[in-house]
Amino acid sequence: MPGRKRTDESTKNRRRALSKTIILLLLAFLVFIFATIAWFVMSRSNTAGGMSVKAADLPFELEVRGTYIENADIMTVNSLFTDEFKNGIQQTDGEGTLINIFRTGANNEKIVWRKNSQSGSDPLGLSPGSSGELAFWVIPNQTGVLNLHFDMNIRGYHAVYEGDTMTELIEITDSLVDSSANAAKGIISADAKKEALKYINSHILFFRSYDSTTGLYSDFCGMDSIDFNDYISGNDKTVIKDQAYPVTIYWIWVNDIGDMFLQSTSQYASSPLFDDSDDDDREASFDYLEELKSNVFAGMTESAITNALTDVQDSSSVTFRDSLTALTNGYDNADLDIGNNINYILIEMTAEAV
Repeated sequence: MPGRKRTDESTKNRRRALSKTIILLLLAFLVFIFATIAWFVMSRSNTAGGMSVKAADLPFELEVRGTYIENADIMTVNSLFTDEFKNGIQQTDGEGTLINIFRTGANNEKIVWRKNSQSGSDPLGLSPGSSGELAFWVIPNQTGVLNLHFDMNIRGYHAVYEGDTMTELIEITDSLVDSSANAAKGIISADAKKEALKYINSHILFFRSYDSTTGLYSDFCGMDSIDFNDYISGNDKTVIKDQAYPVTIYWIWVNDIGDMFLQSTSQYASSPLFDDSDDDDREASFDYLEELKSNVFAGMTESAITNALTDVQDSSSVTFRDSLTALTNGYDNADLDIGNNINYILIEMTAEAV
């Protein structure tokens, strides 16, 4: 992109470079490489007073509705998620349609269900540019103010196959090491996988609001917890016992890093995330990138990232284009590392009363 806007052809080439890894794995294993799975966890901890309480004592439950799970064979391999598959109750929604409803509770602390990517020709594929939403309901167990936070985390997995059959999902954690046993399962570089997990956690962004008409996001969550009170109308934020309150969190894997801070008037803009007048979210994006630095960009020093981010805030800067190119290359290289090292991801949300 030196000196000019990234062209459609160069964007296609980048997608093609990422897709090559995916296609090779598809041909070898005949499965979809990236799958998004939403895993909602109701925390047992209530930090108020430093006391630990049982799930039944928590002042809320979580609920999801509709199709509970798709492609269960992928999710249940080696019983990874078996304990989370709880029987739902068929109930009638407001329009008379029977739907499956699943709740957390004393005997069911977690809810797991598949959420497919909304973007791309492959309905199960997840790649830069993919987006979606996590919709659920909060049911208070008492009337009053419910101080509840949602924290998002992305977990990555390496898939092991025997022929065309996936036999094991190995989570990529700090304890993953290079060994002969892991090498036999296709884990060649544990450190590279850990690095890729760091990138995917930074490249998928979460928002409180999305305008389907304009395709623009707002209320960027950044590194902060999402506050349940933001979804409650009224100044006193009071909720009523047993009433279901809807919450939708929107996510996107940004394709071009410039979309996080460029306005639509920029010749270098691809598909900006925010309205041109939304300086608050644009500033929050810079703060996010500045804080995470090497968790977002591959092959750049932290000082180089800081300098480049400073430059791209002023389009008249003589180093603007070079800095934007450096950031774009660093971001794209991180995307390629993700495609090379992670087979499946799981989006985990922890709800905690505070």
